[in-house]
Amino acid sequence: MTSLNRYYEEKEQKYFSASRTNILPLIPDKAEKVLEIGCGHGATLQWLKAIRDCKKLVGVELFPEAAAIASERLDIVIQG
Repeated sequence: MTSLNRYYEEKEQKYFSASRTNILPLIPDKAEKVLEIGCGHGATLQWLKAIRDCKKLVGVELFPEAAAIASERLDIVIQG
């Protein structure tokens, strides 16, 4: 995983903290539970909760630093 870590270390922090608003057409109006694989800091799910009133937000994030931030914003975060 060392080479993968290096790849992500080169990314700007906005990669982990930006909301992916382009996914909105893919999300049903009544999405009460949303799972995001590669949730970064959880910004996209947090944004969805604000505009679609999602009740349960679950994220999976590979990198511990990003997962720690996401865990403060989401209902459940699985790191790994």
